[in-house]
Amino acid sequence: MRYRQRSSNLRTRSWCRNESRSRRSWLATPVARVSYPTDLRIFAGWCHDHDLNLFNLKRAHLELFGRWMEQEGRMASTIARRLSTLSSFYKYCQIEDIITKNPAANVRRPKVDCESRTLGLDRNELGALLVQAGLGDVRDGALMTLPCWRSTG
Repeated sequence: MRYRQRSSNLRTRSWCRNESRSRRSWLATPVARVSYPTDLRIFAGWCHDHDLNLFNLKRAHLELFGRWMEQEGRMASTIARRLSTLSSFYKYCQIEDIITKNPAANVRRPKVDCESRTLGLDRNELGALLVQAGLGDVRDGALMTLPCWRSTG
């Protein structure tokens, strides 16, 4: 019995270590490092323009922010990501006792298709692909460069 308890504790500790590692690593992606602060900056600017205190909001304010983004022509995936960022931000603020109630807890987010609507690579992505192709061996570089050359030529 004692052995079982011990192994269960080891599994729990291992899961906690992996869980905290995965939570830390989500911000390590280049997209997250850029988009998370940008989303917060855009929302803070919107709050400033509407004379709202960032830490004294209601769910309706976040819903209005979402509708504002729709009117500005933002894609559903962008709106969903920004509202998700705000949900994480306010959850953190609640945990740290900065606010008492999370205004983003039940904010409706737009449905996002699983498939991307992006038809191809943009100019920067194409450039990065060609750089990586040039760093590999000649055969792989040629295979990657040929379709890119034909699409731009």
